[in-house]
Amino acid sequence: MTMTSNIAESVNAANKYARDLPVVNLLDFMTTLIQKWNYTNRKDAVESFMKIGAKYEKILADNTILSQTMTVLPSTEFLHLVIDGQTRNVVRLHERNCSCGRFQLDDIPCPHAMAKIEVVHALQLMSVLNYNKLEVIYMQLFVHHQMNIKA
Repeated sequence: MTMTSNIAESVNAANKYARDLPVVNLLDFMTTLIQKWNYTNRKDAVESFMKIGAKYEKILADNTILSQTMTVLPSTEFLHLVIDGQTRNVVRLHERNCSCGRFQLDDIPCPHAMAKIEVVHALQLMSVLNYNKLEVIYMQLFVHHQMNIKA
């Protein structure tokens, strides 16, 4: 089976021999194939561990320490109010923003976002510090959050 960047070509190459099957069997084959691809791609993305720079590790560690004293109150599934003493900030992880503005500006989770992450147990601190790409962090947060919802 050949994988290409064009999804239509990939699907056509993968179902080349299954096209002669009856419709029900073809649909079953295609369902299994897509499930296998999704599982493999998600597993590859979740297991891609790389170190980030010491500067960013320190920023994430500092933000995690600052987040320890904050209180997180869920408002909706994706919207959370984070209370830090007298200040209140709204965190939207799926949109990668916080009302403090640091999350959007730095593209690194601010202390308020880190408080939200810790509350839902989306990532352990060590996992966050070992990733190279922030997109992987956001994807893991989403996947873990979805697993918690289904459980």
